[in-house]
Amino acid sequence: MAYADALAIGWCNAGPRRFIEGLFDTPEPLPERTGTIACFVIAPAFQGQRIATALQGAACDGLRERGFEWAEAYPRAEATGTAESHHGPLAMYHAAGFGIIKNAADGALTVRKRLIPRPL
Repeated sequence: MAYADALAIGWCNAGPRRFIEGLFDTPEPLPERTGTIACFVIAPAFQGQRIATALQGAACDGLRERGFEWAEAYPRAEATGTAESHHGPLAMYHAAGFGIIKNAADGALTVRKRLIPRPL
């Protein structure tokens, strides 16, 4: 949750991928190691102020603290309007170091970022 003067202005749904695995056609081979950033809601008056970026960073921190190796999200390549971009904009994920791992024909993307470095 994001607040301004005790007023809720933003929300991000993030957690273990295994809890939403049924929403996908292809099962994730390592669902216990993958956290998901599923969607954002930002109050209209606060959109464009990097609230989603701050929530995304907090979500990644929280997933890392819970021991998840990967964070995954599902932006749309050509999202137009608030409803289609509720997963967050692709540019925000690229700026945070996420890379595209799947590109569906309908424009849905899967992006992923390693949260815990590989052991040397």
